[in-house]
Amino acid sequence: MSSFSESIKEELLKTFPEKPCCMLSELSAFTRNHGSLVLRGGGGLAVRYQLRSTALAKRLMVLLKRRMRIVPQILFREEKAFGAHRAVILQVQEADTRRLLTSLKMLRADGQGVMLQRMPRNTLSRRCCQRAYIRAMFLSCGSFRDPSGGYTIEFTLPDEEKTQALKSMLENQGIACRLRGRKSRYVLYASNGDAAADLLTLMGAPVSRLSFEDQRILRSSSARATRAMNCDNANIGRQVQNAEAQRKALRAFLKEHALEELPDSLAETARLRIRYPSASLEELAGYFSPPLTKSGANHRLKKLMERIGGENGGNGS
Repeated sequence: MSSFSESIKEELLKTFPEKPCCMLSELSAFTRNHGSLVLRGGGGLAVRYQLRSTALAKRLMVLLKRRMRIVPQILFREEKAFGAHRAVILQVQEADTRRLLTSLKMLRADGQGVMLQRMPRNTLSRRCCQRAYIRAMFLSCGSFRDPSGGYTIEFTLPDEEKTQALKSMLENQGIACRLRGRKSRYVLYASNGDAAADLLTLMGAPVSRLSFEDQRILRSSSARATRAMNCDNANIGRQVQNAEAQRKALRAFLKEHALEELPDSLAETARLRIRYPSASLEELAGYFSPPLTKSGANHRLKKLMERIGGENGGNGS
């Protein structure tokens, strides 16, 4: 059974950007996370992408073909680190690399010629492009904790510059998030339920959003039920404790006095408490003749305890 993160990614992979600008934004995100530059002799360059997910490799291939008319070379590599797996390598040929890097704003020209910048610099000023970029970043390095256990969504990146850029983009979309370091990585996360739900909508995962809201309702209902149960248990505990104190006070009184010494109403209250030692206030009130209200029974018990020297009046429920 797939995790909630995997289910989200499966849904997102079915959502393909239609606008050329959004395709370029996804390519920018994949290049930031999976791309590397290979220097060739004579100043030549080639872009190489290495991915562990076959589905993600297929998406990148489609993006390169549709947006850039580039068909990369496909290679496979067996890797033993962190558990044996098969990595997919997509290598853009040298003839297409300059065009791709220029489109991604990784190449810029100045007075000294063409300069290579360290990472893509797309401004991503359009909101639709920002959404496409965030979606691709989640596919590349995102995770979502199962909503039955919390609402944390995370992006794990290798350097602070990329993380800060994504943080600014998320906040520009109205999603508050925080940044923390984890060993040699940077983690951008949001643990608020509303922010997590908004992010699912932003990325284009409506089915996952509905599933998330269902889990949210169940978790909230479970929490309310637990609080109610704890409250009931506390009330029962107070009821037992107060009833025991009342019985103790009555036993002490009856060692030296008779119930007939009490006014009729209090004598009746004492008899009922002795006869029904574990009854709640509501139950005890029904045994009076005529029956009393819950507050009436509580008032009688308080008066009785004051008269015989007990410390507890009502039984707390």
